[in-house]
Amino acid sequence: MKSIETIDYTYTNNTLSTKNVLLAIMKYDKNCHLIHIGTMGVYGYGAVEGLEIPEGYCMVKINCTH
Repeated sequence: MKSIETIDYTYTNNTLSTKNVLLAIMKYDKNCHLIHIGTMGVYGYGAVEGLEIPEGYCMVKINCTH
């Protein structure tokens, strides 16, 4: 949200995109996993000195059968 002029576009784009991904999961594969990868630092972790951003702790192994 760079400015007051772009707030509506950014909010609508992000909300509708997330909704569309969730609807696709419901329609095509309810057993799949949705992994959100985002920027944790923008949510205030830098406001408390000494608090580490909890990133990089999740080890993922993908078993591809297709």
